[in-house]
Amino acid sequence: MKPAAVAILLAVVILAAAAEPPRRAGATGPDVSNLSFKDVQGATHQPLVAAGQKATVLFFVLSDCPIANSYAPEINRIADVYSARGVRSYLVYVEDDLSVAAGRQHAQEHEYRFPVLLDPGHQLVNFALATVSPEVAVLAPDNTVLYRGRIDDRAVALGKSRVAPSRHDLRLALDAVLDGKPVANPITKAVGCYITRNESSKAHEK
Repeated sequence: MKPAAVAILLAVVILAAAAEPPRRAGATGPDVSNLSFKDVQGATHQPLVAAGQKATVLFFVLSDCPIANSYAPEINRIADVYSARGVRSYLVYVEDDLSVAAGRQHAQEHEYRFPVLLDPGHQLVNFALATVSPEVAVLAPDNTVLYRGRIDDRAVALGKSRVAPSRHDLRLALDAVLDGKPVANPITKAVGCYITRNESSKAHEK
C-alpha cells in the first residue's frame, strides 16, 4: 500500500474513534433513557433524562437487606449534602414483588427524603449493571456511568464490618465529578445482598 493511502486510512480510523460516543452501561441492551418510573408516592420520574443536574446517583437496594438498611442514614446524608451541589439522587427498590404500599412504608421507616423508585423489571438495574444491594451508580447528564460500586468500605464482607469506614468511595467520586476531574476508582466491589434476576427482568433484556 502506498504511503499516501496508508495516511488516508489512518486518518479515517482516527476520525472514527474520535466520533465514537462515550461508553455507557447497558449500551448494548434496550434503550431506557426515556422510560418513566413510579415512586412510592405515585409520582412519575425519568431518572435517565437530563434535567439540568450535574450528576445523578442511583442507590440500588433490597428492602429486606440488612446491610442496605444499615446504610440508610448515610444514604440520606449523601443525598442531602450533594443535592445542594446539583446532584439528584434516587433510591431504587429492585424487588419484583414489592408492593407500592410496602415500599412506601419501608421508605418512611428509613426516613428517605428523596424520590424512591420501584424497578421490578430491573430496567435500571440492567442499565447500570448493578448486582448487589446496596450498590450505587453515578451518572453523567449523558448517562455515562462515572462510578459504580460501594458507598464506602464499612462493610468488609458478609457478616463483617468496620466500626467506621476508612474510605468514602461515593463521596470521593462525586467530589471528583463536581470538580471536573476523572474518578480515581470508577469501579469498586460492593458488599451486600445479591440482586436476583427475575422473569420480569429477563423479559426486559430481550
